[in-house]
Amino acid sequence: MNAQERELHAAQLDIVYEQTWTGVFGGIGVALVFVTILWEAFPQDSLVIWCVVLITAYVLRGSLYLAYRRRIDNADIKRWNYVHRTATTLTSAIWGISCFLFVSASDPIHLMVIVMWIAGLSAASTSAYSVHLPSLLAFFLPLVVPVTVYLLAMGGRLQIGIALGLIAYCLVSLRAVLAINRAMMSSLRLNNALSTRWRSAARQNTSYMKYLGGTRWQGHPIAIMLMNHLPLMASCAT
Repeated sequence: MNAQERELHAAQLDIVYEQTWTGVFGGIGVALVFVTILWEAFPQDSLVIWCVVLITAYVLRGSLYLAYRRRIDNADIKRWNYVHRTATTLTSAIWGISCFLFVSASDPIHLMVIVMWIAGLSAASTSAYSVHLPSLLAFFLPLVVPVTVYLLAMGGRLQIGIALGLIAYCLVSLRAVLAINRAMMSSLRLNNALSTRWRSAARQNTSYMKYLGGTRWQGHPIAIMLMNHLPLMASCAT
């Protein structure tokens, strides 16, 4: 990975890591509402254990974000990519197994609650992580695949219909995200190219200032005008 690719990768991860607090506090709040809805229908110790494990995973994600903010440079940006994807997959998988723990084949109401929560969380991930497809898939697939497989395995007409609806929803969502990702990556590449050119211009301006300040042109009106404007251009480049 060359320097330009590293900068582009860092820009992607900056965006996805900035979504951390929204995901953490929103995810914990949604989990508490989820447990409250199912409190009387399933073993309460199972609900509490599942919720505690999920909250622990969210706290871990928050800690990783703070560590990411304290990094010195982008030399190890690939490692931060793997760390983020691992933590995201863990959180998503905990949500994904909820269909095996808290779905009753005889009660379609609870089934619909699970599907509604899964669909809502996956929709949120498409907006939060569309700039970085690996992070999006790390959250989206462990969330949606388990409940889809579980519904197909149940075999009822209602369950199969919901599973097919989820599959169609996934295909449409991912197809839309690809277009958004291409547009965002194009914008990031353009911004990266402009920043590189501005930094190059700033270095040239500094050289010109040193030259004008140490030659026979020193004190000339044109030299004075250039020396007044070059620092402004250099500051804009940074």
